[in-house]
Amino acid sequence: MKRLLLTLCIFAVTLNPIAQARTYKMATLPWVGYSPANVAEVKGFWKEAGLDVRVFNLHTLQAIDEALQNKTVDLAFGITGGEVELYAKGVPLKILAEIDWSYGGDKIVVKNNFDPNTLKTKPIGIYQVGPSLSFFLDHYLSTLGVKLSETTLNETELDVLTQNFIQGVFEVIVTYDPYALQAEREGNGKVAATSRDYPGVITDSIMALDEAVKDIPRQDLVNFFKGWLKAEAWIHDPANWKEYMDILNTHTFAGEGPYSEEDLRDMAASVKILDPTLLRERNQPNGGLSQYLQELKTFLDTNQQLQKEFTAEAILDTSALLEALDQAQ
Repeated sequence: MKRLLLTLCIFAVTLNPIAQARTYKMATLPWVGYSPANVAEVKGFWKEAGLDVRVFNLHTLQAIDEALQNKTVDLAFGITGGEVELYAKGVPLKILAEIDWSYGGDKIVVKNNFDPNTLKTKPIGIYQVGPSLSFFLDHYLSTLGVKLSETTLNETELDVLTQNFIQGVFEVIVTYDPYALQAEREGNGKVAATSRDYPGVITDSIMALDEAVKDIPRQDLVNFFKGWLKAEAWIHDPANWKEYMDILNTHTFAGEGPYSEEDLRDMAASVKILDPTLLRERNQPNGGLSQYLQELKTFLDTNQQLQKEFTAEAILDTSALLEALDQAQ
């Protein structure tokens, strides 16, 4: 009898995909554009797809990059240009999907009494010295007649970057909300430019090591994106706004808030989380993401920052997302 019960239990576990599913770890940081991951976890959209995905808030891009390279996470968010930089440094990775654009969230904050003539003599604080943010900064500097190569960039973690601006160490910083809000309010600052001024100049993507992409069952990757698509649709439904605010404060920005509804609305408006139409347009072969990578490569080459030749075909594998989009129709 005991043997029969044991056999039945084993059979039940075999039939239950959740019981057998491996746990996937995903690295994130406090940014509205990455909040569909929090929604998918909290609302159970990944669980509905038969996946166990745990989202870990690592707070900085540097920590995310380290976790990815140390293989303590399977999937990670990142700025697309930063992922290109990792690839150029020899990290074997794949970009699996472009998922949002910074649409006003990334900001160049300057002191109210800022003098553009100091740009060539005083360092600019920036939360990541990487291709995407340099690309963004270059667009702004060109309006002042200053070349990126004429400036000095100082990469600093966000909390320290904000405090350094408040204390006057930097007169110009490249940052994003909610840190930009604090710099404005407490550091006598004003916004000189945002990513909304240059649409598509800063994009975010999901990445994984080549090894992880090969190791994760194909259907699991497709189901991961099915859960993501459900979360994206849920976020864009106005009826879910109050619950979404709660998820933002308790998960996306855990330990930082709670933020007011006004602040959360401002932060949500500063990011364009891509809907299915844009996801397909951007991530299809030779689509918008491929074109963006070519533009970024040209910029890096022009500014002597191209560390390694690359092609979109070598660094992209968006096929699982595209399959999820096909199956969702």
